Amino acid sequence: MGTFPVSDVVFGRATRYDAGRLTVDRDAVLAAVRQDPRIASAELEIARPGESVRIWPVRDVIEPRIKVEGPGVCYPGICGRDIATVGEGRTHRLAGMGVVEVSSVNWHDAGGDYVETYLDMSGHYGQMYPYQKLVNLCLVVEPDATLNEEVKNYAVHKAALTVADQLGEAVRSLAPPEREVFELTPVDPSLPRVVYIWCVHSPQAMSGSPTAFCTATYGLTQLTPPWYLHPNEILDGALTGPYRTAFAMSWTVAN
Repeated sequence: MGTFPVSDVVFGRATRYDAGRLTVDRDAVLAAVRQDPRIASAELEIARPGESVRIWPVRDVIEPRIKVEGPGVCYPGICGRDIATVGEGRTHRLAGMGVVEVSSVNWHDAGGDYVETYLDMSGHYGQMYPYQKLVNLCLVVEPDATLNEEVKNYAVHKAALTVADQLGEAVRSLAPPEREVFELTPVDPSLPRVVYIWCVHSPQAMSGSPTAFCTATYGLTQLTPPWYLHPNEILDGALTGPYRTAFAMSWTVAN
């Protein structure tokens, strides 16, 4: 895992990373998002730690990550992305920042399950979550109002991933300032063996829909048999997607 610490995000003529400063070409990034005909509007805003800013309504926070070596893509399967198994090779990440998916789209059309999460960049409430400490690039995005809720969900989340991918490309070919190796090596056989059972929220019980959009494992949000995952797959975003509270968004899961 190659880490590129981000201390500030600014808008400029080209998207690039230099000594902790991430410059974002706002026009180019938004042009990529607006290529999707399902998107009606999209804007980018920057929110920094300590500012008197409330971000609402928040659907997800994504840390930009990109596969440099090894199969697949980060945050695989969801929104039509490559579904190849991840967790091998090398991944680069932009640490200390998040791409915030801001949209009023509801999770499903059954009602009673609305997007009510907000993030404060200052104050006591924001201190409950890690996102207040991040430099947040907010994608304020709304889809075509004539689409059904499922299509709207996929459109706005794909837009957020498109932004994260473009930021990740800025550090693909750079040498990371920090590097850490994660692998399962031989250990003392006398030690207890541990399996972490991760209970993932599923929206089917509330919506009655087998296609309701929410946290996904390799893009699958339907009720499925248990998954057996290598820990490195989690680091590459195998478990990802918008969550209906701020406690377990994509940024939190991957970290």
